[in-house]
Amino acid sequence: VWIASSPTYDKATSSFSGANLHALDPQNNWVHLSPKEGLVSWNALSMTLLRNSNLLLTTNAGFSILTPSGEISNFSARDGLKPFYLFSVALDPLGRPWFAHQYFGDGVTWFDGNEFHRLASEAKLFKDRISWIAHDRVGRVWLVASDGSVGVYPMSYFDANKTSVAVRKQKQVDLLN
Repeated sequence: VWIASSPTYDKATSSFSGANLHALDPQNNWVHLSPKEGLVSWNALSMTLLRNSNLLLTTNAGFSILTPSGEISNFSARDGLKPFYLFSVALDPLGRPWFAHQYFGDGVTWFDGNEFHRLASEAKLFKDRISWIAHDRVGRVWLVASDGSVGVYPMSYFDANKTSVAVRKQKQVDLLN
């Protein structure tokens, strides 16, 4: 059991009120994680389980990948992830994570383990403020914009119109196995 949260920030003490990721371990004990334990940010926004049993947590500063053994890898602007405010995440049929950028109008980003790829309205995406993303069995990408409008695209549209940024070599990860 995993629960993501965004603890409140106390201006008086310049600290957060608690952790932002909580897990129930096999002995039914709660484990609490935060940037103090290595997560990329205090604000957890969404999460998904990758095919390799790692947990991917999105935040307002990038994403963290947690392995079952407790290792944490973070991806942020320093690693080539721009934009880095990731509102929601969904896996495509190949197991690659796709991220929706709702707040600052940055379209969508997807990650193949080596490069970040991005598409926004400057490349003819129907909207920039994307709240939710999903993939169906026939290879279409479904997008819900913050105003409620929906766009449906074939996967080939994204491959043909994307911009790509390589990840720092030491940060490349195998997401698909």
